[in-house]
Amino acid sequence: MTLKVKDIKTNIVGKPLHSKDNSKIGREIEKMLNDEGWNVQTGAGPDILYAGIEIKSRNVNATSNQTVCRMTLNDIITTPYQLSPVYAKIQKQIRVYHDGKTVLRVTLYDFSDKLIQTFIEQSYESARAKLQNGFENAWVTGGKWGNFEKDTGKNTYQFRLTPYAYKKLERMSKDTFNTFFSLETLDTVIK
Repeated sequence: MTLKVKDIKTNIVGKPLHSKDNSKIGREIEKMLNDEGWNVQTGAGPDILYAGIEIKSRNVNATSNQTVCRMTLNDIITTPYQLSPVYAKIQKQIRVYHDGKTVLRVTLYDFSDKLIQTFIEQSYESARAKLQNGFENAWVTGGKWGNFEKDTGKNTYQFRLTPYAYKKLERMSKDTFNTFFSLETLDTVIK
């Protein structure tokens, strides 16, 4: 039997946030979930490793692109999408939305759908090909589903999605299309 996680149970909605820095808010939220019994890890791979779930926090008023993960230039060049940390961290995500003061909502999104993964993979591989060919700009576009942005003064890049892309992926992940239909091939859909 295959189990599929459809939702999560948590009591952090409504809890106050004490930090003003978004990266620290992310760590604070991870600690809240860990205190509830979620085994949140800080090493490589998804935050809840045994379930393959990444935790992402986001201020509801944020307009900047959101980082999926960081990779060294060499790792990007040598790692195809399905072996990358981007792939591992964008299968399932607990997305925690806040206003900078309070946790507003917590939702589990399953981005493992073949169509969603095809879109992200195309963007990853498009940007990766540019980096493989020596195009090492501060911003390496992969298309509307994802881009690499260079960390200032470092040999690392962040794979980032625009707020529009994340909203679209969230809607797609909650769509019931795949409940009723199956696609024989994705080639005709994505061209």
